[in-house]
Amino acid sequence: MYTIHMLPDGRVQLIDKRKTSHNTRYVALESLVSVFSRQSLASPTLPPGCIQHWRGGGYQAVALQKPAHERTMQMYEDTYTLPIPDTLFLYRIQGDTEHELKLTESAVFAMKGPWSGLDTDLYDFPFGNVFDDRTICWGDYDVKLRHFHHLDMVAEMFLGTPFNTDLAGMYDDGYDESANLIDFWNDVKDQKTFPMDRLHHVCKYSEVTTLMADHIFD
Repeated sequence: MYTIHMLPDGRVQLIDKRKTSHNTRYVALESLVSVFSRQSLASPTLPPGCIQHWRGGGYQAVALQKPAHERTMQMYEDTYTLPIPDTLFLYRIQGDTEHELKLTESAVFAMKGPWSGLDTDLYDFPFGNVFDDRTICWGDYDVKLRHFHHLDMVAEMFLGTPFNTDLAGMYDDGYDESANLIDFWNDVKDQKTFPMDRLHHVCKYSEVTTLMADHIFD
């Protein structure tokens, strides 16, 4: 953590508080502005809803939330009006913003409200098209983007593609052993808000980097 003081003579005092004994430096204002400008150019323009951004060895990762909403979704050839709970998407991206970005892995979770910090509870996304490890099934489709700012469109691509029963949704079945994914869609269709008692708890947000270590993070 740094503390910055503007001095009367035009210099800037930087106090580095990351160590027990604080280090103090004095720099010209122009030098400080130059550093911030270079940092801004090196950082991606993150999309709306972004709550965290990581840089790893040869990749970047983004956590993005999408608010609860009602939408039309497709199961095979049938359409449903469904209440979607707040969702959290995790994306692993390779490439840079001056060339093509490739989505190499993605995961999705449900939430019982907007993201509120490290203690936010994450739940299984209940509508299917997600593997048991919470990664999204894209089939043979490669998701490629031009800019980080376009990541907010990936959630729309996922929710807008036709769903099927190849991957069973993870939800509370109300103890009905005969229930399947289509039964679940029929149960919740046309409801104004998602029934939160149908969500299956996974972990806290603070634990997600460990949970997804083999897929999003390394």
